[in-house]
Amino acid sequence: MTARNMTLRTLDVLEALAGYAANGASNAELAHAARTSPADISRITKLLITKGWARKSEDSGRFYPTAQFTRLTFRVLADFERA
Repeated sequence: MTARNMTLRTLDVLEALAGYAANGASNAELAHAARTSPADISRITKLLITKGWARKSEDSGRFYPTAQFTRLTFRVLADFERA
């Protein structure tokens, strides 16, 4: 996979993960939602976890967006309010 494709897939996964904030998403659910393979999900979620934008539940194995990622929304809103 090229770096550009990996970047686009990562953004697709992050976008999909945002829809699973309450209950988390399994590897298979993310693969389906982002239209990619479970192997890609494994690589991408490791990257997102390293960045601090996702976490994996040790109990369920499900993936969740982190507060660090969701705070980006508030930064965007604050910038609009300043404008």
